[in-house]
Amino acid sequence: MYAKIIDEKTKQVSVGIGTNSAFYQSIGMTEMEVEQAYNGSWYVQGYAPKKPLELVKAEKLAEIKQAFNQEQEDGHIVSSLGFEVDATRRSKDDIESLLYVDEFPVRFRDYNNEFHNLEKEQVEVLKREIIAYGLAVYQKKWSLEEAIKNATTIEEVEAVVW
Repeated sequence: MYAKIIDEKTKQVSVGIGTNSAFYQSIGMTEMEVEQAYNGSWYVQGYAPKKPLELVKAEKLAEIKQAFNQEQEDGHIVSSLGFEVDATRRSKDDIESLLYVDEFPVRFRDYNNEFHNLEKEQVEVLKREIIAYGLAVYQKKWSLEEAIKNATTIEEVEAVVW
């Protein structure tokens, strides 16, 4: 790429993005290996500043929060009752409301849209399993947040995944 060093100390460059090599040469640019830094500025290859650790941590925390929110919206589990069920806040509330039905068995539709006739004890099992799942999701989020906060290198932060 055609570029011209604009800061000898940092090796920051201005770059030519077109294909008119005669023009770029006429304004003092030469072909060189360059790279773009995290902030959008261009540098001679090997001189681009790395993203600060605190910024990497903030971005990773936001990524974990997004994954957590997605898990809360889309979560599902295989129940000990032998079928898959939604495991979201709403599904917990829906299942909890079944406990107020006066007649059992009650008809319940699972994650795969199959119907089951459940006794009150089975509804209570589903409720406990969904609550346990929700608590585990929170524990996972908190554990990952703690790992990010305690990380001392960018590599340690990047190793944290949902």
